[in-house]
Amino acid sequence: MGWVSPTAFSDPSAHWVNEPNIYDGSLATRCTGNTRVAYSWSDYLELTLAAINSDNARLYPRYTTARKWEVDVYKDDAWVNVHSGDYGSLVANNWNEFPFTQGTVSKVRIRWQHNAVSDISCDLYEFEFWEVELPPPAGRSFGYIIG
Repeated sequence: MGWVSPTAFSDPSAHWVNEPNIYDGSLATRCTGNTRVAYSWSDYLELTLAAINSDNARLYPRYTTARKWEVDVYKDDAWVNVHSGDYGSLVANNWNEFPFTQGTVSKVRIRWQHNAVSDISCDLYEFEFWEVELPPPAGRSFGYIIG
């Protein structure tokens, strides 16, 4: 059917700023995560939406200098990792796709690991899920009744 943006976020530790920008449909705005401790993981940014059937997700990051990345989707009532990668595993200023086995999704969580001894931030522009159209239920026909 098409790409669908999350509609809300959860950031209990207030680690991220401008969170709604990651699902506002604009590549001109961004959400930023900050961490000051070398080689530490950021807190998760969790994005939510009404449950959809999906088999792919994508992220548009500004910087990819993070030491490591993790992206997990909440699919069929369990967290499933769709991307764990080292430095350079994501392409900056470009869509990075994460295909996964089709299922019902309602959340994603993203985090990154600091790569240096100085303060560093991570900018993310957009995140989207690919919504898959479900086939009609078995035994149902859609068409004209003739006769």
